[in-house]
Parts: sequence; structure tokens; C-alpha cells
Amino acid sequence: MPRAAPRGREHREHREHRERRDEKRKVGRKSERLDQVPDDEKERERKRSAETKKWGKCIFLLLGAATFQAVVGLSLLQSRGEAVNRSDLLVNSGGVAGPLAVFADPEAPFVVEVKAEGKERVLDPGDLAVLVLSSSRKVWLLRATLQSLSRVDGLRAANVLVSLASPGTGNQLDAIQEFGFACAGFEGKGGNMKKYFPIFQQATRGSAHVRRSLGFAQKHFAGKEMTSLVVLEASMSVLPSAFGQDESIFCASALNENGLAPYVADLTVLHRSDNFSSLAWMLELRRVPPLLAAWKQEDWRTWLQQHMVDAKQQCIFPEVSRVALATADCHSTAIGSSP
Repeated sequence: MPRAAPRGREHREHREHRERRDEKRKVGRKSERLDQVPDDEKERERKRSAETKKWGKCIFLLLGAATFQAVVGLSLLQSRGEAVNRSDLLVNSGGVAGPLAVFADPEAPFVVEVKAEGKERVLDPGDLAVLVLSSSRKVWLLRATLQSLSRVDGLRAANVLVSLASPGTGNQLDAIQEFGFACAGFEGKGGNMKKYFPIFQQATRGSAHVRRSLGFAQKHFAGKEMTSLVVLEASMSVLPSAFGQDESIFCASALNENGLAPYVADLTVLHRSDNFSSLAWMLELRRVPPLLAAWKQEDWRTWLQQHMVDAKQQCIFPEVSRVALATADCHSTAIGSSP
């Protein structure tokens, strides 16, 4: 029994020594973890800094490119404006304004000298027939188009025909009669309107409406000494100067579909393209019968453009559009949205 006490003491000392050793190990591991935390934060900070620098360089390059493009565009516009000489835009010494002067001066009358049968004659808006395609019941859209047409210098009321895709409302007919224009409509819907032609039997839209409207316009304007037919959708506002012969030109459009500011500014520039603009276009009346004979009931816009390309013809259009959409709702009155 006396010998057991030392072994108990040794055992206790050994256990205390082991506990102190374990405690030191725990403290060591904890200090190691504490030492690693700042390194991890430094690594994350380094990654964030590198990412910020990368995006900063991208933004700087984009801003530099945009600034360079703006400076070049402004210098080109300024040099082009300085190069335009108004004296070069006159047809003769008498000061008769030609087509370029019309685009340069929105208030200038449209007077162009053309040759016909070996003689020179003057062409003005009085020689143009205008067909307005109304495919919507929104009266304010139709009124905006008709009002703009009434302000075109030299365009007579007898030159304008409005074609309804569906039976019009009383307000629509009142608007047409107010400006003295003729209307192609439906039986029993004209009321007391004087220039109302009840020729349609049922409502339609798209290709069928365009075809039947062109057919009646050909008959309606026959024998009235009109040389060209302007086709407008009843959502376009026409400038007073909106409204000249080349067999390779299929049509003339008043709309530049890509004419976005500030990339267009020169009112004297005309473009020629294989692209067909179907919202505000003009063609000669003599071209209508061949079109009707070959008309396709499918997507008429695509077919008409292919017909133009096959004939090696183009359309001309101004850099700055001479018409504007009366609404931002592009699908509300699109006559070509369905076959």
C-alpha cells in the first residue's frame, strides 16, 4: 500500500502533462487559423482589385470609341453642310426649284422638268394620284394623314382616294368628306357622302386589300392625265414638300427606314436601294396592270421586292424621311402583317 501513492502521483502528473500538451496544441491550431484569415482576405481583395481594373479598362475603351465616333460624325456633317451650295440646287437662272431644292427647303414648291414625247413639260403634285390604305378604325390616324395631304401644295382633292379595309365608322367617313376626298367603301355604308364608291363586299386586309385597292384606283384615276400613283398607309403624316423618269427606278419612297438621328441630317441627299419600303411609296400608274396580272397572295411585301429585284429596278428615298409614323404602335395598323 505505501508503494501505490507514488504511482498515483505519477499517473496524475502524467495526465496533467498530457492535458497541458493538448491545450498547447489547440492554442497552436487556433493561432494558425488566425494567421490564415488575413491571407484569405488579401487574396479576395487582390481578386476584386484585378476585376475592377479590367472593367475600368473596358469602360474607358468604350467611352473613347464613342467620343471618337461623335467627333468624326460632327466633322463630316459640318464639312458636308459647308459643301452644299444653294445656287447648285436651282434648275435654271429663273430660280425654279428642282427636286434637291425641295429637300433643302421644306417650304419650296415641287416643280420638276421632265421630258415626255420629245417635249419638256412641268410635273407638279397635280399630276399625282394618291391612294390611302385605311386598315384601322382609329379615326385620329386617318385624320392625321388626310390633314397632311390637304396641306401639300398643288395637290387637288380629286387626286386622293381613301380605300377602307372594313366598313368605316361615321367619324371616319366624316373626316374623309371634310377634306373633300373620295372613298372606296362598302355597300349601304356611305350615307349621304357624295364621293363614296360602294364597291367592296366584305372586309379584308393585307395582300387582298392592297390588290383590290390598286385595282379600283387604276379605274378611278383612268383618263384623268395622272402619271403616278402614291400609296400611303393611313398612319403617315406627309410633309408639304413630300411630293419626278427612269425605267430602272421602280418606285420612290418618302421614308428612310434607317433614318435615325444623329446619323441623318442632310435634307439634300437621296439614296437608291434594292430595298422596298412599303409604308409610303409612289410608282407610275402604267406599272400597276403588270403588277396586278402577276400578283401573289402570299407576303406581298417580300414578293413585290423580289419582283423589283428580278426586273433590275430600285427605289429611291431621302436621307431624311418626308413622312413620319403617326403612332409608335407599329402593329396597330400594319397592312402587311397578314396575307
